[in-house]
Amino acid sequence: MKAEHRKSGSSAYEGEPRKASIWIYLVAYVIPYVVLGVIALYWPAHSGPFGLDFTDSKLATMVPSVTAYIEKSKFPHATAAYFVLSAFLLLPYLILVAVYPVVFFGSSKKMLLAESMVRNDSTLKKVFSIIFCLVMVFGAWLQNGQQFGLLPINERRGALAVGGVLFGFYAMLYLWVGYILVIVRLSSGRRSRSA
Repeated sequence: MKAEHRKSGSSAYEGEPRKASIWIYLVAYVIPYVVLGVIALYWPAHSGPFGLDFTDSKLATMVPSVTAYIEKSKFPHATAAYFVLSAFLLLPYLILVAVYPVVFFGSSKKMLLAESMVRNDSTLKKVFSIIFCLVMVFGAWLQNGQQFGLLPINERRGALAVGGVLFGFYAMLYLWVGYILVIVRLSSGRRSRSA
């Protein structure tokens, strides 16, 4: 029975791929990153093309860190477009992680290893991990546009294009919420089948 199950190619979770396929990587990572890079490099610095001004949008003004990056930037309109549009462009990552946790890990083998570790963890450790994720989201929301000595994203468009996702609130929100979703899903009663 197990041999037949392995031959059939079913994954760790029913209907879930053994490895994240190339289209999942394109939708979750590559296309959003490339589009955000183009926005960082070519969006006008001090005006909004086609009447699109993201500096005063709700997605910019309700997040203190996004507002701080816009205010400190040498190219505020490009920075605003980058961080606001990242809320939409990076959303498929969170959706795919919620549907297929294998996207978070890259392969079923790594996911099954993580699942066994999560299942063996105490409830207190799981709760602490979720609280840590929420604290990280709050930190990303609250921070005041710091570059942390990593990349000068406020001074150079190339740095924003390459590493802006490391500093963006919406990217960090989706990453940490995705981690919470993975913890909850792997520790739930849904058992994996054969590897």
